[in-house]
Amino acid sequence: MRKYLIVLGTLLICNLSFGALYPTNFAPKIIPKPQTNYRYTCNWPYYPAIQSLLRQLKFYHVTSIAYSYQLRLVIPDYMLFNPGSNELNENSKKTMSLVLSLLSYLPGAKIIVMGYSDNVAAIEINNRRSLLNSQKIAGILWSNGYPATSQTLDYSGAGESNPINDNSLINGLANNRRVEIMIDLPH
Repeated sequence: MRKYLIVLGTLLICNLSFGALYPTNFAPKIIPKPQTNYRYTCNWPYYPAIQSLLRQLKFYHVTSIAYSYQLRLVIPDYMLFNPGSNELNENSKKTMSLVLSLLSYLPGAKIIVMGYSDNVAAIEINNRRSLLNSQKIAGILWSNGYPATSQTLDYSGAGESNPINDNSLINGLANNRRVEIMIDLPH
């Protein structure tokens, strides 16, 4: 037992003195690679910056629905466009600047812009109007640098399909005229 303790002590002293004489770190240096495959944990909606932007968007009547790897922003038509047209109004500038800020925190995302309308006009007119609205919003995203190199952007118009409220009510008609931005995150 005594020999064992002497050998152990000698090894400890040699290791300590060698480390003092040669204070080199032999651990390999890890050089971070540029991140090209973005991965998100399922708690990404709780990041403070994202939470702050979602709260600000709520002030502009934007509903946000967070799934595990998708964020869906439902923007009412009256917050983006003048009544009866696809010309942008004053609220659209602030709303879209918040959406652009949000997208800057989500690199690698697939962005899908969907336009919807009510059922007041003919189906062809509703389909065309919803497509023009989604195209206008996609154009704003595109002109501001989205999609970035790691993102993709797609848009389409769904017309009067998928209503979220009853079209027989005035509020239902207003809620069905909307633009949805789906942000799919890689996982």
